[in-house]
Amino acid sequence: MHLVRLLLIAVVLAGMTSYALADGGLDAKKRKMTGDAMEVIIMRSTLAKNFVGAQKEISESMVQSVCTAVSTESETIMKRDKVKIRYAAIKYRDPKNTATAEEEALLAKFDKDRKLKYQWDEVTIEGKAHLRYSRPIFIEKACLACHGAKDKLPPAISKLYPEDKAYDFEVGDLRGMVQITMEK
Repeated sequence: MHLVRLLLIAVVLAGMTSYALADGGLDAKKRKMTGDAMEVIIMRSTLAKNFVGAQKEISESMVQSVCTAVSTESETIMKRDKVKIRYAAIKYRDPKNTATAEEEALLAKFDKDRKLKYQWDEVTIEGKAHLRYSRPIFIEKACLACHGAKDKLPPAISKLYPEDKAYDFEVGDLRGMVQITMEK
C-alpha cells in the first residue's frame, strides 16, 4: 500500500503542476479546485493502469485496496483544501454515487459535447454560496478490467458491490464525473 501511495503522489504532482501552469488565468480557489479534480482523476487512472490493469486475476483484496486508496486520498484532499468531493454516475457501482437529475443532465451534456472538459457553477448549500467544478471521467483501456463486459467482471466486484451498474463500458465512454465544491 505504501508503494501505491508513493506512485500516486509522484504522478499526481506531475499532472497538477503542468495543469496549474496551463490554467494560469484562474483565481486561487479555482486553481485549487481544478487541481483537486485532476488529482483524483489522475489517481484513479494511475491505479487502474499500474495495479488493476496489470493483474491477471483481480481479487477481492485488490478491489478493496484500490477503492480504499481512492477513498483515503479523497478524504485527505477534502481536509487539506476544505473542499467536498463527489463522484456521480448514471451507471454507478456504489449507490451513494447515483447521479441526481441535475447531474444526469450535466453528464448528458459532457457525453454529447466531448470538447466540453469542465463546468463551473454556483450552488447554495445549507444557505451558503459555494463554487462547484465538475469534470467528466472517461473510460480508459485499463478501466475495462473492472468496468468492461458484465460477464467478464471479476467475481470480487459482484461480491463487494451487489447493486453494481458500472459495467459494459467501452474505451472512451463517459464513466461519470467528479465534482469539487468549495464555499465562496
